[in-house]
Amino acid sequence: MLMNINEEKKKLLREKAEKIMGSDDAETIDLSRERMREIIHELRVHQIELELQNEEMQRTYSKLIAVRDGFARLFNNSPVGYLMLDSNGLIMMTNKTFSEMTGRSEGSLTGKSFADLFPSPDREIFIGRWKAFYKNPADKNITVKLLNSGSSPIYINITGRLEPEGLITQPGTRHSNGILIIANDITLQLKADEELFKTERKFRLLAENIDETFWLKDIATGTIEYISPAYESMWGEPCENLYKNPMSFLRSIHPDDLDKVKEMQQSLLSENKMFDLEYRIMGPDGDIRWVSARTYPVPGPDGEIIKYAGIAEDITEKKIQNDNIQRLLTEKEILLKEVHHRVKNNMNMISGLLYLQASNSCKEASDGLMEAQRRVISMSVLYDRLYRSTDFRGVRADEYFRDFLNEIDQTLSHDGRIVIQNNIDSVEINSIKMISVGIIVNELVTNALKYAFPDNAKGIITINLKLTDAGIIRLSVRDNGIGLPDSYSQEEATGFGLSMVNLLTEQIGGEMEILRNNGSEFVIKFKNS
Repeated sequence: MLMNINEEKKKLLREKAEKIMGSDDAETIDLSRERMREIIHELRVHQIELELQNEEMQRTYSKLIAVRDGFARLFNNSPVGYLMLDSNGLIMMTNKTFSEMTGRSEGSLTGKSFADLFPSPDREIFIGRWKAFYKNPADKNITVKLLNSGSSPIYINITGRLEPEGLITQPGTRHSNGILIIANDITLQLKADEELFKTERKFRLLAENIDETFWLKDIATGTIEYISPAYESMWGEPCENLYKNPMSFLRSIHPDDLDKVKEMQQSLLSENKMFDLEYRIMGPDGDIRWVSARTYPVPGPDGEIIKYAGIAEDITEKKIQNDNIQRLLTEKEILLKEVHHRVKNNMNMISGLLYLQASNSCKEASDGLMEAQRRVISMSVLYDRLYRSTDFRGVRADEYFRDFLNEIDQTLSHDGRIVIQNNIDSVEINSIKMISVGIIVNELVTNALKYAFPDNAKGIITINLKLTDAGIIRLSVRDNGIGLPDSYSQEEATGFGLSMVNLLTEQIGGEMEILRNNGSEFVIKFKNS
């Protein structure tokens, strides 16, 4: 607007000056002082207007330069490569990004054939498609391998756009019928696609060749995205039925298990956690099979649950085998209980016979028979504990010694002079080892009664059994009697009882130590295994 006004005033001044200068009496015109002032004023105003106009033009020019530089930076630093080609496919201009893709400078690319940047056979493919691409690039794209002078080749995807008004490459130059090429580096994308393809191929090879049924369900749509072929053999119906109706598998569920399967389906939606469930399905011919199904949620990139995945295994044979094993175990348990019961009864009968025989024998024979009876009692108590136990592999030491010590105390003749104490941990010991441990304790207690308290002296016998942190059992039988003679050694023991203790200690893999301190203490250590 300002420029239009200035032009109008300039025109008026010029017309006025030409009128004056063009008249016949121009030389005789007498300009008055006042008229001269007016002309000078108008000239000064015009000068100011020209200066303002020049300043405005300078500001506009600076803005244009800034915009141009901004677009140049945007062009050169774009994440994609830009090229401008003429109709012959020669490069007229590139941006910085594309030159970096090739590993060459922008100047070295100018005037070069674009096709020469591709190796065979990509070069021939591009040349063969160039005319059609150049004529109508819309909705067309070409993927080629681009040579890089400094590293391995990369893959680019090419799209184009015609510039019908001419392709500007440098200021002052214009090439008609140019085409703008957009080059996207898709190397990483192709590698990712290749890895994805390999992963999907492995998944399908696995899923389609296992006996278990694998499935994947989309939460948003409720559709089945994938079901493995094993579904058809397990459920007895085509996979297509499940794709059409994702709930069709419920028709095969055994009526007695249908409610719990539906309940699991509802829980999946509300709790978003993994579920394990065993249920029965009925085949088309009416046969019943057991299925173990596991379902778990699959989160998306933001952590939200977007799918459910599941795997179902036919466990019919396992169920049958487990039922057979359980039946055999039950039969074995009943048989073992009966064996232990019979052994216990037989030992009680032997104990009774020994007692009767001892009652009608001389003192020396009677003492020997009573020792034998106590050995039998130690085993009888063990079999009684096993008979009443649900696990025949081991016996709790505290329960066993409580009953055992009560039994042998009744067979000992000490008139209340001797107190038998015990401090036994509640530890389970292998039943085979417990037979030896029971006899060892019996022999050591009997030995203490016979020799530690002469002349009817009073005393205390203490039995301790502890399980250490290292898994070692420490058994000790201690008395506060007169103690063993200094000349006694474990290796030279000749008595039947102590010889038996040495033998049984070796049998359970233990070690024995004899301590002398206000009496005698036999310490035996062995592993609880």
